[in-house]
Amino acid sequence: MKKVVVEMWVECRKRKAVVMTIVSEIENMVIGVTRGYCFKMRACYAYFPMMIEAKEKVVSITSFIGRRERKTIELPSGCTIDNGLKDVKQPFCIAGTDLDKVSLTCAKINQSCKVRDKHKDKFLDGIYIEEKTHLDGIENEF
Repeated sequence: MKKVVVEMWVECRKRKAVVMTIVSEIENMVIGVTRGYCFKMRACYAYFPMMIEAKEKVVSITSFIGRRERKTIELPSGCTIDNGLKDVKQPFCIAGTDLDKVSLTCAKINQSCKVRDKHKDKFLDGIYIEEKTHLDGIENEF
């Protein structure tokens, strides 16, 4: 069994924080390569149905709250989206080996569908993260 050893010679609070950040990044890389990351997202709307189209490296969202503008989000390298978008309200999965890229893509999709200038409790339309899992537990469901 191979191990990665991270040592710190002079202990200081700020240096320890940097070392622990490096340790958590290495752990995320190992988990990403061995198991992978999958974030399930779901679209919610009340009156105006939105259209979500997923092509190879681009996700486009149209008619969000009845608007005609098209919002496009490019997927970074290493991220994939399943093309199981037959129904808009059905969850879709963004998967990859790098946790930072997968979570950044989900955040971009979530923020592109944020309702502005309206009351947050009344207008709940948007695309939200439903579940964060690993790829090895997801393969049987799709």
